[in-house]
Amino acid sequence: MLDLNHVSMTFNPGTVNEKKRLTDINLH
Repeated sequence: MLDLNHVSMTFNPGTVNEKKRLTDINLH
């Protein structure tokens, strides 16, 4: 799960909103 999040962050470095969303989902 953490690896997937990291890959997503690297894939979409410009979309900070998406990154925050992913982090929120991971936290929950």
